[in-house]
Amino acid sequence: IEWFTPDGAAMTDERWRSSEQTLAVFLNGDQIPNKGRRGERIVDHSFLLLLNGNSVPATFRLPGDPWAKEYELEVDTELGFVRPRGVEAPSITAGEELPMSPRSIVLLRKTA
Repeated sequence: IEWFTPDGAAMTDERWRSSEQTLAVFLNGDQIPNKGRRGERIVDHSFLLLLNGNSVPATFRLPGDPWAKEYELEVDTELGFVRPRGVEAPSITAGEELPMSPRSIVLLRKTA
């Protein structure tokens, strides 16, 4: 798990303790430390979870290498969007800025 600030920088202890209520978390499906029942490596999709708990809009810069080059929208609470299985969703390139409304959540899946 990697933690980020809205500007795409790694989360520091100082920023973590601030009153800022925005956060990005990268859940790396390529780095699962547990093994399967037969000792096999477990690999899953990787996700970027963006949280804006603030009462004002926020803009997130999506982190790039080594985490991802491109993301696909899975969930956006502002839009009331949940991507149905098998349906293509908008893709967003790493480094782009993603505006978010107050008190909203966005879930992106790494595609490249």
